[in-house]
Amino acid sequence: MKKRIVITGGHLTPALAVIEELQKRGGWEIYFFGRKYAAEGEKVPSLESLIIPEKGIWFIPISAGRLQKKFTRYTIPAALKIPLGFFQAFFHLLRLRPKVILSFGGYVSVPVVVAGWPLGIPAVTHEQTTVAGRATKINSFFAKKICISWPQTTWMFPKKKSVLTGNPIRQEIFKVNQKLWQALKFEKGRPLILVTGGNQGSHAVNLAVEGCLKKILAKYNLFQQTGHLQALGDFERLEKARSKLSPNLQRRYHLKKYIFGEEWGTLLSRADLVVSRAGMNTLTELAALGKPLLLIPHPWVPKDEQTKNAQMLKEAGLAEILPQEKLTPRLLFKMIEKMIKNLGFYQSNSIKAKKLVKLNAASKIADEVEKIS
Repeated sequence: MKKRIVITGGHLTPALAVIEELQKRGGWEIYFFGRKYAAEGEKVPSLESLIIPEKGIWFIPISAGRLQKKFTRYTIPAALKIPLGFFQAFFHLLRLRPKVILSFGGYVSVPVVVAGWPLGIPAVTHEQTTVAGRATKINSFFAKKICISWPQTTWMFPKKKSVLTGNPIRQEIFKVNQKLWQALKFEKGRPLILVTGGNQGSHAVNLAVEGCLKKILAKYNLFQQTGHLQALGDFERLEKARSKLSPNLQRRYHLKKYIFGEEWGTLLSRADLVVSRAGMNTLTELAALGKPLLLIPHPWVPKDEQTKNAQMLKEAGLAEILPQEKLTPRLLFKMIEKMIKNLGFYQSNSIKAKKLVKLNAASKIADEVEKIS
């Protein structure tokens, strides 16, 4: 008989890394409790609802609510979903009776971990960042074990329940698919700039790239991950802009809503410079590969978390930081130019940056799950 585990949370990247490890070990029947839609007010499917079933895992949508910091037309409906999410999670946990719950933060994880407590289902929760999120803080009261990614966060949680595991990395980022690379037909001899705003994308970053697009393409190849949210139409607008370029420039420019699997690993391996937000999951993978980074931290993340994440890699000599309040097409292009000219300096610091990452983090978390179950 396989043991059942429920995995939940808003941080999909480390969850996928641990799922990969558990599937490799065998003996687990895995269920994923997550969001059906990417954001309030949108009918765009969440990435987890699309990707998790492809992994052969049961996906169960939870209508989790949250308390928003800014009042919008979705604030009251989101708050009213809080008890609904709890009762949905309770019902599915009662039905499935898993041996353990594994949480990766985010508001969707809270009703699942809390509902598991009265049912006697032990939970393991993981914190990805250097600044503990509100969801992890709540979950830590109910969890049997708290897995921590970075030494500087150990003081935030009870010592007896905490273990330093590192932040899990998907093994696919180390894989290169030559057919995928050759299909892109980038112009040979030109550096590749890879732009990513994370799974949901960044409107501010997309606009800045759009503003200096022809300047970038005059010198470099460019792959841009725009994000999959439809409200601002970034992908569609940039795709239209690409169609108006000369055939020569079109060959140097590719874009997609999101990138996963070997395609992500292939692009990372080939990229000379990555322009990115500073979410910790993305940074962990980029640090593991020692890629030079131009980081644009999200300014509205609680406790300025992304700036602190970015500072860690800047101090390691791998990254430069461009604050969003200073972000313009002109300055973005200027910093890209500066970093490309000094790639040797950043590449020489890659070993130092790689030492920040624990490559066996997924295995360590899987060990804790097996102990608790």
